Amino acid sequence: GRFAEALALAERAAAQSAPPPARVLAAVGLYQGHLERYQEALESLSAALELDPNRADWLSTRANTWRMLGEPAKALADCDRALALMPGLLSAAANRAEALMALERYPEAAELYTRLLAEDPTDVRFYTRRAECYRRLERFSEQVLDLDRALELEPSAARYEARGKTRLRLDDTLGAIEDFEQALKLGPGGAGLFSNLGCALFQAGRLPEAVGCLDAAIDLDPAAPESYLFRGLSHAGLGHYPEALADYDSALARDLAPQQRARVEALRSAAAAAAASE
Repeated sequence: GRFAEALALAERAAAQSAPPPARVLAAVGLYQGHLERYQEALESLSAALELDPNRADWLSTRANTWRMLGEPAKALADCDRALALMPGLLSAAANRAEALMALERYPEAAELYTRLLAEDPTDVRFYTRRAECYRRLERFSEQVLDLDRALELEPSAARYEARGKTRLRLDDTLGAIEDFEQALKLGPGGAGLFSNLGCALFQAGRLPEAVGCLDAAIDLDPAAPESYLFRGLSHAGLGHYPEALADYDSALARDLAPQQRARVEALRSAAAAAAASE
């Protein structure tokens, strides 16, 4: 949208009267929010609500602004006020669900998204956000079902990657590979996607392909230890022990949790013993 132009018009209208009408202040705040000028948007919307405190739509807009400013509790309070004034206001309910997620109240957020989907079963955003709630709650099978529906409605690289990661967690390695490869068809792919695909290919025993994907992951993000770990495992599986040792050393040079560090050290010892026996 041409929000900068719309904001300029609204600000011009606001300057023509003192004090500006509430509806003009609200319009200024709306466009400031669209332009990510959230602190200014908060001030404009608050001024509008001082003049007309019973506008549920403005409360919903300010709730989203509070959330973008990192104040989810205040966002939730505005949503509750908005819904008390207008119980069927979809934007307020959706903003309330987002505020609940920001507050890590995932069961309540998932329940609210379920109600929202009953109102609009074609909203891909609600399926995607409920899927994220289920992921946080470790309800992975339900997460996959929501991502299935979201992908039917609107395929995207991010959703394929998210479903692939969960399929990998659920030991559906072939399904994970299919999802990661589909994600790469829809977008350029980041280090995480190549690393996840490399991990899945390793688990499927497709070791040369795994090495190629993990090469790409490391080129994009040389700091991630997981890519070195799985490339080391793949090299070891191919009998390339010097390469495996180099990868394990690279992983150990990075920040690892104690348990993960112990695992890599054990793998390195095994690879060193195998190399010495050749």
